[in-house]
Amino acid sequence: MVDIRKALAAKFRPATRFANFGPLIVSADIDGFRGVNAKLTIDYPITALTGFNGSGKSTVGQLMLCGYKKLSTATLGKRFYVKDFFPFSAADPEPFAKGASLTFRYQTDKVEQPQELTVSRSQKEWSGYKRQPERNAEYVGFTV
Repeated sequence: MVDIRKALAAKFRPATRFANFGPLIVSADIDGFRGVNAKLTIDYPITALTGFNGSGKSTVGQLMLCGYKKLSTATLGKRFYVKDFFPFSAADPEPFAKGASLTFRYQTDKVEQPQELTVSRSQKEWSGYKRQPERNAEYVGFTV
């Protein structure tokens, strides 16, 4: 009998990940969003975030959604940008630090050469979204 866990783990090994799942985020460097500074490595297709209230779980989840653009064939859904989750308001006057940035690394067909994309803010606009891979991404959160 086939062990489903082993079969799924085999599909997500670096050598076969791109062929099975396409361009997935395999790591992210988060710098300066609501006090979150983190280097994440994503080794499996399902990743759980745990922590105390206010520790940054929602912030990390929201930022990860900003790593993909909406499927060109999708009629429903939405593309997410940093500005969607981190607007300036009276309740949150400084949602990110002055030099905040977000760097994604995506699995490619060349295991040793991930695609890297940095989203950062210059003056008043966030930039760096142009080379994002397409993927259906949904947000079901507690704050939206």
